[in-house]
Amino acid sequence: ELDANADAAMLRESLGLRPRCLRLFTAATRLLQKGVAAGLTLRDVAELVIRPEHAPSDESTSPGRLATAVSRAVELADLALAEGSSRGARPHFARAFPPAAAPIAFAPG
Repeated sequence: ELDANADAAMLRESLGLRPRCLRLFTAATRLLQKGVAAGLTLRDVAELVIRPEHAPSDESTSPGRLATAVSRAVELADLALAEGSSRGARPHFARAFPPAAAPIAFAPG
């Protein structure tokens, strides 16, 4: 079984990879695990990670969808930490997103 955290630690120690690279590696490994568990093929998962093959020249140098998602998550986490991480405090950007709606309950019958 793949262990993304153990493999990332080994890569950091043996190759000195940057934290940014290790985060992407860990996310890709977990995406592969979840995708296979959900019945996706390796190609399906790879299409989420790699850049489009026939992309226009300006898109061929841009990061893939997974790298973009990881970068956005890191930016949001940094923003949340910068705005205060005291117990119970919610970052100001949380107000921009309405709370999730309660799930709809269906009555039997």
